[in-house]
Amino acid sequence: TFNNRTMRQDQEGNSGFKISFEPSANRIASYVLSNGSEDFANAYPLTGISGTYEVTVQMSNDVCVVYVNDKIAFSNRVYDVVNRKWSIFGTSGGSFNNIKILCET
Repeated sequence: TFNNRTMRQDQEGNSGFKISFEPSANRIASYVLSNGSEDFANAYPLTGISGTYEVTVQMSNDVCVVYVNDKIAFSNRVYDVVNRKWSIFGTSGGSFNNIKILCET
């Protein structure tokens, strides 16, 4: 079960990109991070999806697509993402299961 789970590009903590599951707003949203501020970029409703989310993230150059329960494809253009660090974290007592990271060469 996700409760405000987030995937973020980390660039030495100064700038990046965040994708956030926001069940209280019934949406998945993206934000551009710059010098400590978060600027809203994009959102899509999580209509018909609740409880546990099955999430797949695919990156192709500067395009990031987050698939949720094979029902939603949430895409964003994420500049300067190649060879950057990513993290997955959560709040409010949720959990992560069956995490797999596959890299294409």
